[in-house]
Amino acid sequence: MSGDQPISKPAHKAYGITNIKTYVPLILDLPTRNYEPWSTLFKAHCIAYGVLDYIDDMYDPPNQAPTNTEWLELDSMVTLWLFGSISQNLITSAHSKQANAIQIWLNIHSIFHDDQEATAMQYETELRNIQMGELNVHAYCDKVKKLADLLEGIGEKVKHRNLILYALNGLSPKFESVAKILRHRKPIPPFSEMRTTLSVEETRLASSAFRLSSHTNHSSSHSFYSSRRLWFVKLRKRLEL
Repeated sequence: MSGDQPISKPAHKAYGITNIKTYVPLILDLPTRNYEPWSTLFKAHCIAYGVLDYIDDMYDPPNQAPTNTEWLELDSMVTLWLFGSISQNLITSAHSKQANAIQIWLNIHSIFHDDQEATAMQYETELRNIQMGELNVHAYCDKVKKLADLLEGIGEKVKHRNLILYALNGLSPKFESVAKILRHRKPIPPFSEMRTTLSVEETRLASSAFRLSSHTNHSSSHSFYSSRRLWFVKLRKRLEL
């Protein structure tokens, strides 16, 4: 009908995102070495909002970018998402003049994966020589797993047996008895089971230390009051003389 109004195209759902940090709650930075979880979250977000082709050249090669207005707007939006979820230092490194979203994405990937062999050797050395120090079991196991994940992220998956042995070898001496048992388990336990076993032992050790401290304090208190009572008895006898 001539009087009908043209049906307007619904706005792309990506336009509804006002704060990328709500959906990708990680700030990518070199010191934290969190590229793998960050990139996984960012890609999942792009898939959910229908803009994966703006960062994945399998869908849209960077040298064949469309020029229509909506594409340019969405590409700029994804670029803003990228810059909004990385550190200021990385923005400077990843930025290039007139770069679109996929070029920024590839620049970020290159920053973390260039010189991959040297990076893999660094991570593997850290994992082999890892030490628990003053960390608790939870923090220590997270540190071990993070290094293993970093290696897997650059194609250097750590054998399960080696991962468990590296973790056990770096434990504090107080865990030696339970570490010895875990080392000789056949088959070698899963990482999650090792973590649980060590956490139980940590709780037991803390409980034992608390009981010992309470007993020592009680003994000291009893000795103090016994000595004080004896002093009063001696004083009273002197006064009676």
